[in-house]
Amino acid sequence: MKLFGFSRKGFLYIDNGKNLISQQTTSSESQMLNDYSSIWEYKNYDDALTTFNHHKPKPKLGNIELRFQEDMVNDLFAGSDWMEEEENQLW
Repeated sequence: MKLFGFSRKGFLYIDNGKNLISQQTTSSESQMLNDYSSIWEYKNYDDALTTFNHHKPKPKLGNIELRFQEDMVNDLFAGSDWMEEEENQLW
């Protein structure tokens, strides 16, 4: 887990690896600003969530998914050779 951002109203936004969670603290606005001024400040959870979703890394494909995609691409273009041969035989 890592700290993603904060709000002066006493909320910390925490990245737990899968999603963004919000945790309220007892600190005042000025204390939050002093403690967390080095990280991004958000007005509310929705703003933080939008940014979090925008910057979230895309999941990497495993070997099975990668091979499946390659097979799909090969299948898509497999018919094009057959179509070309059919057209050539017509002429």
